[in-house]
Amino acid sequence: MSVTHISRSYAIIDVGSDAYYVVAGNDDVILIGDDSTLVARGSGFLIDALQADDVITIGGNSAKAASFSSDVVVFNAPGTLHELANSSVTVIGDHAKLTTAGDDTLSVFGAGDTVFAAAGLGDCVSIGGNGVGATNSELDALIGLENGSLLEAPNSTAWVSGANFTATIADHDKLSAIGSGIQICATGDDDTVVTGGNNQTQGVNDVVRMNNGIVIVTQHSSVSIFGDNLLVDANGNDTLFLTGANDRIALGAFGNSVTIGQNCSSNAGLDILQFAYTPFVAPVTVLAQSNVRISGSNANVTLGGDDQVTLIGFQEQILAQPGSNPLPIGGHGSVFFGQSNNYVTVAPGDTVTMLSNSNLTLFSPGSAANGEYAVHMSTKDALSIDKGMTVYVPVAVGDDLLLNFGPSDVLQLASHFSSVNDLLAHATEDFLGRTVVQLDAGTDTLTLGMDKATFTTYAQEGLIKFR
Repeated sequence: MSVTHISRSYAIIDVGSDAYYVVAGNDDVILIGDDSTLVARGSGFLIDALQADDVITIGGNSAKAASFSSDVVVFNAPGTLHELANSSVTVIGDHAKLTTAGDDTLSVFGAGDTVFAAAGLGDCVSIGGNGVGATNSELDALIGLENGSLLEAPNSTAWVSGANFTATIADHDKLSAIGSGIQICATGDDDTVVTGGNNQTQGVNDVVRMNNGIVIVTQHSSVSIFGDNLLVDANGNDTLFLTGANDRIALGAFGNSVTIGQNCSSNAGLDILQFAYTPFVAPVTVLAQSNVRISGSNANVTLGGDDQVTLIGFQEQILAQPGSNPLPIGGHGSVFFGQSNNYVTVAPGDTVTMLSNSNLTLFSPGSAANGEYAVHMSTKDALSIDKGMTVYVPVAVGDDLLLNFGPSDVLQLASHFSSVNDLLAHATEDFLGRTVVQLDAGTDTLTLGMDKATFTTYAQEGLIKFR
């Protein structure tokens, strides 16, 4: 095929079909038929590819070219475009294949377009226009973006891979961004972001900043998420850092590590963290002054201080830091000690509240004053305590069990006894030699892991209090 060379500006050039043209100039209008090849160097081109299978190589106008100097290409049927390095091009069309060469500015609007950015670094790509529900052949893709940027148009669906790039999305977008060192910023609402793929490599975690949207984290990823009113879904072996208010996290079955909070302990901004069942310990760090509800199993929770944490599940452990930490915990449906027990190491100022049907073992720091730490039992609970605890027992429907009560602890009963002698008259020993206190006229009892003689001594010393 012969090559036609044209050097002309402000002209209308008809390439036709099955042709090969090389054009140098500015502000030309170029019409192409089908199955033609065009190389255009200059600025301000307007190229209309009327039919299919055209191949266009274009550029030379600077990536920072003013709008009137940017090249525009319209594909009326699927075609191919190669952008030269340090150029600015706008492409309109569906199912186009495009490549960049580095330091390019490329805007692509249509459905099913694919951009290959692997030939260079520092490209700035705008993409979209295919609808938020686009799937399969309508999906826009950007492959191999490094040290560059992506701008997704509103109501669009895109997939991008690469490393160390920024992505900005607008309203009602869906973006899959896979790689390492990715920075994603959502400027609107109702966006869905899928991200990860960095193998939890230290120093190359991905970052998402958005509100009122959905974030899905792929397996083996490290992602930091900042925002409010988010739904976050992690799929396993993920390391998550999430700050904001009213966020919801659902974690996969294994290998997750989560840092969460900074919602100022506000009930309106409660964060919820839900684990799938896992036989592996799942470390959770709650930042200071946070309000978080955690449900699942095997969570190993460290508090930052002044936190309000509700923990629902079994085989949970909490390490509290100094501060006022209200700690509702339990709800795993067993009153006997064993494999499903929960563990809390309290800190000064903590208040632990057991949920119904819960097992809990409390540990206090090395030094603890008499009755320094407060724990509230509910109904059908089993509690083992350390030194320095004040245990509040309500009058409720269901029997409770309290173990390891000692001389530095205080027992506060909600029952109405007229005197210590009245209290002792309602206390008996069971067949295991444990003291059983009848708390009301019905069937509500408290069983303590001590004989009645020891219970009597504590009651006479004022360690057993009642109304």
